[in-house]
Amino acid sequence: MVTVRLCGRGTLADPIVMMPQTPGGVVFSEGSRVYLDGSYLVVEGFRFEKQQEGYNFFSMTDTTSHCRISECIFDGSACEFAPKGKWGNFVQLRGSYQEVSHCAFLDKKTIGAMLAVNIQDGQAVHHVIRNNFFTRPNTLMSSKGVQINGQESIRVGSSTFSMKDAGCTVADNWFLHCDGEVEIISSKSCFNVYERNLFEESRGTLTLRHGNDCIVRGNWFIGKHKNGSGGVRIIGERHRVEDNYMRELRGYGAHSPVSVIRGFENPKLSDYYQVTDVVIKGNWLVDCDFGMQIAIVGHPENVLMPEGLRIEGNTIICHRKNQIAVEVYDMPALDIKWTNNVIWGGTINGVELKRARKEPSVPDFSAQMQKVRDNAGPSYWKPQFDN
Repeated sequence: MVTVRLCGRGTLADPIVMMPQTPGGVVFSEGSRVYLDGSYLVVEGFRFEKQQEGYNFFSMTDTTSHCRISECIFDGSACEFAPKGKWGNFVQLRGSYQEVSHCAFLDKKTIGAMLAVNIQDGQAVHHVIRNNFFTRPNTLMSSKGVQINGQESIRVGSSTFSMKDAGCTVADNWFLHCDGEVEIISSKSCFNVYERNLFEESRGTLTLRHGNDCIVRGNWFIGKHKNGSGGVRIIGERHRVEDNYMRELRGYGAHSPVSVIRGFENPKLSDYYQVTDVVIKGNWLVDCDFGMQIAIVGHPENVLMPEGLRIEGNTIICHRKNQIAVEVYDMPALDIKWTNNVIWGGTINGVELKRARKEPSVPDFSAQMQKVRDNAGPSYWKPQFDN
């Protein structure tokens, strides 16, 4: 087991770079790892595999800043399944202004996120996570057959510091067969932007779990009728979920294309905060089994209804009678403003909304989605698919 510590202070014009002679030609294995301490450090083109339980492949100090991890492969496929093992992430980001780009995160079989952002009190973060490929096709279960928590593809923050401003950007990433848990991306901090990410055949959602003021914009969620495939799960205040495209998703409740969760009274940081002043705008939901699910109860203490919720300019198209376009649970006088939504087909439960007389034409996003696929992951590597 080897630990490489890259320490030093480069500059924007003259960073300190560590890379192999041949991209992907040097492998960190059996617990070997890289640790950063400094600024403007670049690690590029390495392969990491056979992660040791309880250890991260990649980590850094809280004072490290402006570093970049690119063109690396983090591969857990050779590991044994370890549902009772120690937690460890593939990559753990600390410090501020880091970038993770054009990397591949593959088949993690131990507990812990593939990429985790850790936040400290009073610290600026502003990381950028872009053009990466993620797949996590296996789900670790407890001895009682219950899905184990902590199997995210990306986690941004934690409940402890969830009310801190992170300001991270997660963009242009490809998530394929990410089935670890309901939270493919778990947002646990404030002022993050999630845009132009492609989620395909993945059993879970982009979850705004803790924190406020996040933007989920221009993403594509393609389920291909896979059970549990979902879209965006909303908890907290002043989020904007806009211009996303969701097609053939089969998730229900917390896994549904758009789910709005009820809050706890007097919540702790780890609880469910009330949904307040959230905007859901300009989204396309096409042939999803359960479209918008509003005021979901997932726990006996989920009692606070959404307030100041604006649902406007969305288009929901259902081609089968058993598909539910919109469902509002219990329907007391909810504080929801419905404006200029187009609903064609399907069932509407718990609220009265106008229906379209003519089926809308669906935009073609195939070119944009293919661009994400083509630019995700290392330049010297492409994902392999079974025929």
